[in-house]
Amino acid sequence: MATGAPRSLLELLESLAGYRAEPPLDVFEKLVQEVADPAERQDANAALATYRKATAEAAPTVKELQTWAPQVARFSFRSAGT
Repeated sequence: MATGAPRSLLELLESLAGYRAEPPLDVFEKLVQEVADPAERQDANAALATYRKATAEAAPTVKELQTWAPQVARFSFRSAGT
């Protein structure tokens, strides 16, 4: 998502950080559907589809994404325009 949806990434990462419970991945996917830029929305959806395929969990939650979000934020470059 960092490369496919750079302008939306910060908002998505902040949303991940804001979840206090472990909602199912579907909750985060609904947020991705609200990404304004159609190309970024498509790329973010593709990233989530790949994550779903890669996870062994039958009902994945956002917990693993929350675990990695600080690392992604730290090593993702943002310009003034994004």
